[in-house]
Amino acid sequence: IAYFAFQLIKRYSIQFNDEAVKSALVDADPLNIALQNSQSIYTNGSSKKTRFSANFKLINPDNIGDTEYAAKSKPFINVENMLAKTEIAHKRHQEILRDICSYLVANSIEPYESSSVDLMFSLENIVKIIEIKSANIENIYSQIASGTIQLGFYANSLSEEFNKIETLLVIDKINDVSYMLNALSALDYYRIPYLIYDADKTAKDRFSGLF
Repeated sequence: IAYFAFQLIKRYSIQFNDEAVKSALVDADPLNIALQNSQSIYTNGSSKKTRFSANFKLINPDNIGDTEYAAKSKPFINVENMLAKTEIAHKRHQEILRDICSYLVANSIEPYESSSVDLMFSLENIVKIIEIKSANIENIYSQIASGTIQLGFYANSLSEEFNKIETLLVIDKINDVSYMLNALSALDYYRIPYLIYDADKTAKDRFSGLF
């Protein structure tokens, strides 16, 4: 993914720092992130490291704020525009998380988080792990891919601590519904549970499938 993005930028940009762009694209590549996570979680096939955090803490929805996104300081073409988009995505992520947590608390369910896992709760002896992804038409495919891989890593890492684990990918609805459904078709094929977050729906319809 990083290679194709680099070639596209190079085609339309006259001057830019090749090495800086390559480095930034590799850091943002969801496949590269997944590989780094797998290497940090497993060493010699079994030994778990501390990069994955299972140190869960209770979430208070009122304390979920639109915190400023902490981006890596690296030179990049159109860096201000890139960071602005990242900040918007981060705020959207927090809005969705706050909404879900408020719904859980209203239904007497305690939401938890760790530095790795967006959201976790337990219901009828089943541990539910949720990954939240904001999305737009430009990144819907990469967001679905990275979210699915993350959930797989989290569930596998927690499998020794909990008897029954279920995962759910919460993906923000984009305007082009047909394009989004096409992107989600792979999840349908492999029967991977997901929830399309639509803020315009009532809470009952918005969170249908959460449990």
